[in-house]
Amino acid sequence: MTHIVQKKGFPNRLSGIMIAYARILPGESIEKSDFPWDEAVHNNLLVVSGDFIGQSSLKDFLKKEFGAGASEGLESFAEHLREMGSELPEGLNPDELREKIESLSHMDIIPVPARIVQFDSEEQILEQTADIFWVGDFRGLAQAHLAVTSFPILYQAWYREQMSSYLQSDIEDLLNQIAKKSLAIESTSPEVLNLEGSLESFEGELLQLLNSEVVPKLMYAKNDTATFKMSMNNFKKFMEAYSRLEDIEGFEKALNLLAKGDDSQREAVELWCKLISAFHHERFEDIPSIQEKLNKFAS
Repeated sequence: MTHIVQKKGFPNRLSGIMIAYARILPGESIEKSDFPWDEAVHNNLLVVSGDFIGQSSLKDFLKKEFGAGASEGLESFAEHLREMGSELPEGLNPDELREKIESLSHMDIIPVPARIVQFDSEEQILEQTADIFWVGDFRGLAQAHLAVTSFPILYQAWYREQMSSYLQSDIEDLLNQIAKKSLAIESTSPEVLNLEGSLESFEGELLQLLNSEVVPKLMYAKNDTATFKMSMNNFKKFMEAYSRLEDIEGFEKALNLLAKGDDSQREAVELWCKLISAFHHERFEDIPSIQEKLNKFAS
């Protein structure tokens, strides 16, 4: 009994690119038929190659094999049949052929994009980058032809089953990683706000520091009373050189209300940050408009 042997590649990790070959035993005659068998068999080897990567529908197959667009691909397919000597059935014009094939593309059909190729020897076959299978030795060419042309269907089933399995495994791994990260975040205490130096030594844009570091870390610590209080104290210490204490108090009050769920205070916090930054950088022309907007939050 003939046994299929994988000569190259990994059975549990198929690549999607396949070569299958059969040997025609020496001395056997090659039958004559409408198909050019004498051109297909080379050095007593009958070989097919298939690329199953990215082939998910009939339109994908036609697009890859015959042209860029589905419609152009169908026309090229019809022309390809003519070149091979396969005339279209009487009364069936190319437009009707296109309609019939397009109707198939809506069904769950996956084509088998395999083609006959030639190699000088088995050694040359084994040099190729692919999953390589020997499907047996045959005395009759018709049987060899059945073996090498039917095997790609089986290979494609194996390959797609593996891809489906690996995809499911990857999804489960990703979900597990997300769950672990979420658990780690939940179990980690909020980071205390620590600002290097003081306002006197600070040389950057104060508004950027307030928006990108101070407010986010204070809000992140809102549910941890000890961390929130320590962070606010560190912020006040950093701002000791700021002359307008009432601005710091207004900022703290708005931030506390926002932390307690009063979303209307989000704008107030942003405005306090702009006001404090404007005074620090002496952009006095900006202050009146900011102050006017803040007045509506005055209790």
